[in-house]
Amino acid sequence: MEIYLLRHGIAEDAKAGEPDSARKLTQEGKEKTAAVLKLAKRAGLELSSILSSPYARALETARIAAEELGCKGEIIQTPELVPHGSPENVWNVIRERREES
Repeated sequence: MEIYLLRHGIAEDAKAGEPDSARKLTQEGKEKTAAVLKLAKRAGLELSSILSSPYARALETARIAAEELGCKGEIIQTPELVPHGSPENVWNVIRERREES
């Protein structure tokens, strides 16, 4: 198993009354994320699945990654990947998927 970490793209500023989890990517964030992932594809990066936090900006980034890298696997939302998540719990989620190729 190979693990690649990708932080979400540039997100919009927080809006009054909305939770941080609702912040979406800016247009610039989408474009820069796609550009980085196009480079990764040219370098030969292939994915079997994508784990993402349920935050809007993380899911948007995951969808861009799936599209740009041609990932046929599913995008798995896991609450362990939220900012206050436990590293141990994240590791456990990854270990549960260790048999994937």
